[in-house]
Amino acid sequence: MRYEYIKCFWNSSDDDMPVLTFNEVDTEQGRLSVRAAEVFSDRRVARVTGEGVGYEFGAAVPTVREINADSQFCAVNI
Repeated sequence: MRYEYIKCFWNSSDDDMPVLTFNEVDTEQGRLSVRAAEVFSDRRVARVTGEGVGYEFGAAVPTVREINADSQFCAVNI
C-alpha cells in the first residue's frame, strides 16, 4: 500500500498546540507527509502547510509504533 493514514491524539494542555492530527504518508517516498490537518481543543481545524507539530511538513513521518513510544501521543492507522 503506497499511502498510510495516521490519526494521532496528543495529550497537550497548551491551547496553541493541536490535540489531534491527521497525516497522509507516502510510504514509497521515504514516509513523506503529503497532507496533514490539525485539530485544536477549541475545535479549530487547520491544514498543515508549513511546519507541523513535531515534524516539518514534507519531512519523514514516524511510524505509529515510533509515535506511540512517547506516552504523550496515541496514534492509530486509519
